[in-house]
Amino acid sequence: MAAPSFTLGKIYGRLVGPLLPALVFGLYVSICQGVIPGLDAINTTIYFAAGFLFIPSFFQADRTTALTDLRRSGLSDYYVFSSRIHGNRDGNEDTWAGIKDKSYRISFYGLEQGIKNSKEVLKTMKSTPRIVWIRPATWSIIALAILILNVVICGYIVPVSGFMTAGDESFSFFSSFLYYLPSLIALGCPVLSFVFVYIRDNILYECAARIVSERKKEMADIIESGMKWYHNICPKCGAKYSASITHCISCGSSLEVVECDRNLNSIRFIRTGD
Repeated sequence: MAAPSFTLGKIYGRLVGPLLPALVFGLYVSICQGVIPGLDAINTTIYFAAGFLFIPSFFQADRTTALTDLRRSGLSDYYVFSSRIHGNRDGNEDTWAGIKDKSYRISFYGLEQGIKNSKEVLKTMKSTPRIVWIRPATWSIIALAILILNVVICGYIVPVSGFMTAGDESFSFFSSFLYYLPSLIALGCPVLSFVFVYIRDNILYECAARIVSERKKEMADIIESGMKWYHNICPKCGAKYSASITHCISCGSSLEVVECDRNLNSIRFIRTGD
């Protein structure tokens, strides 16, 4: 019988995992009791709420992680897609845009179409404000930095006790507002992060629709000019070809590209008489 393996991950999962809610609650109570300078029950609650509000935008972040690679190196082996992927589509299986809704998918792989898609999306990203493309992780770091700055300023630089108990009522309100302002700004970070999820989706949908429209126009011009384009992959049986073959050897169907074809990522031009 094999001996059980105890890894750090299993130890964490069995011991720390079940205790995590209690640890978080204990930390919250301690902070509310004034253990950490500059924090009280109100702004501590606001910071905790900000942390939980980051969850929805983090759930959406995986859909557009390819944008990070795209911005860093200009290329990616992945794709971006909308949260909704059903409904009628216009385009092919790799890059398409919804006809009646704002669903989309844009792929960045492939020698020809992938490079074109990458350039088009990069151009779109550069023509819009940079703040739109800030990732949820970056927003969370900003909120954490505000929390740390709040503790340092209110706990060690500004004498909080005198700051919060000023006799003049108007000054007391102003000082209270300044005291809680950092936590309110931190609360705005997850809100902005989630709002920009939808802004990015709208921008990427318009980009996908533009890519599909330009691709259709290119194919229409090719067909209208009388040039012959043929699939490298048979639309019927999936057999692959790279030579000057106009009909599938396996099933006999024509490999010529027609106007209603959707999968146009793997095609080749054969000159008349070849």
